[in-house]
Amino acid sequence: MNQKVVVVTGCTEGGIGYHLAKEFAQNNCRVFATARRVEAIGDVEALGMEKVHLDVANKESIQTAIEQIVEKAGRIDILVNNAAIHSVGAIADVDLGQVRRAIETNVIGVLAMSQAVIPLMAAQGGGKIVNIGSIVGYLPLPWAGIYSMTKAALSSFSDTMRIEVKPFNIDVIVVTPDVIPSHPRPLLSSISQEQSNPTSTSPARRRRPSH
Repeated sequence: MNQKVVVVTGCTEGGIGYHLAKEFAQNNCRVFATARRVEAIGDVEALGMEKVHLDVANKESIQTAIEQIVEKAGRIDILVNNAAIHSVGAIADVDLGQVRRAIETNVIGVLAMSQAVIPLMAAQGGGKIVNIGSIVGYLPLPWAGIYSMTKAALSSFSDTMRIEVKPFNIDVIVVTPDVIPSHPRPLLSSISQEQSNPTSTSPARRRRPSH
């Protein structure tokens, strides 16, 4: 049986992508573990994985990485879109630059990666695109509104993409994990620290006087 070629984004050591990549490797897949900082991936070569520099928010980086992978492996069977950044803060005063960065990575980055592999998968007769969502994409969570928005958007366009690429034998899967410990620090830990910060002047956090 041919070895499946898997590309996982956001493989910083200790995170979801890192452990997914390890699991694929342990199941006899050829795995390309990618991250913006390859040194943060850790010593995955010992597990038979290959590191690739990839910034999902950079079109040229995506093109270069995909070309390198295809040159080495000849195909891509599974793409795991895991790379994402957190955005913690009250909707009323969250920095808009932070919002744009979250959308660029968590939404447009997933779309850009998918666009890069869909023609390859269609030409080879099929493949799978796995998008890592979050439970907060469906449930309101104070101080996580921007992150929740990006994960809701990911789930929504994944449903449409699944319909569009089905004729090419490409499946689109959305994984919706609960909040779990990972690196960088878990989203809920960040929110807890934000809530307990007595110096915050967010208008969304200031209590209204009682009447």
